[in-house]
Amino acid sequence: MNLFQLLQSHGLQVSPSECKFHFARSPHQKEKDLFATRVGFEHFQSYQSQKNFSRPYVISFYEYGEGLWMFAGVWRVDGEPIETSKFFQYKFSFVDSSALLERRLIVTWPNRFRNSYPNGETLNNDLQVHAVLAVPDVLGNFPGFSKVRITLTGLRILLGDPVGSLGWKTALQSVAGVYVVADAKKDKLYVGAAYGEKNLWQRWSEYAQNGHGGNEKLKQEYVERGDSVFDDYVFSLLWHADSSATQEQVQGMESFWKEALLTRGSRGYNAN
Repeated sequence: MNLFQLLQSHGLQVSPSECKFHFARSPHQKEKDLFATRVGFEHFQSYQSQKNFSRPYVISFYEYGEGLWMFAGVWRVDGEPIETSKFFQYKFSFVDSSALLERRLIVTWPNRFRNSYPNGETLNNDLQVHAVLAVPDVLGNFPGFSKVRITLTGLRILLGDPVGSLGWKTALQSVAGVYVVADAKKDKLYVGAAYGEKNLWQRWSEYAQNGHGGNEKLKQEYVERGDSVFDDYVFSLLWHADSSATQEQVQGMESFWKEALLTRGSRGYNAN
């Protein structure tokens, strides 16, 4: 079944000639995290360097894997964009009948000609349905412990969606470990650890709730910068072990990484 056949079977009566596609991708983690919510994706999509949306509707996807694209929804283009010296700003209305497949439908498209905004009829028969997930996938599948890279905004999104975050929560609850928080604005690092009853999921949830996780230097940053830190802080794992790892083992690895990354003193946010 191709894309338009599936959309029409769900009551979305939009023809290929009425549509532009938008295949969104970004190398920046904070922009990738925007894709996880409807409001965030629409904000990302609204600002274009050219007049890319010249038809009544936009069918939007974001990159989900090699050759795979996640359905973000269908938007109606509300008039001509506002032109500024830097970009064209569009206004959209979300088409409610596309909500049932939002972040559930995955299609295949190799994108051989690298066009992110093809016309609807160009791909009428090329987009094939790969899968329809049982529940919406908020931030993609858990990427594996060695590939975790998520902003504090992304963690907040996960906390707000118990169903969509299940893969992340299950994985992070199962391990102790040492993590690094990279401040993209000030180029500083903070190394922390989670062990015992307070696993990685619980520890990172504290940061997502208050912006600093109780660390005194990060508290100061939050006082100065407010909620902007949620887009500036990026979390990754440096080392992990199963939850039976002792406090001494985890703290030993935490100390090693603090020394290796020079996070104590003025170069980082670790006080000791």
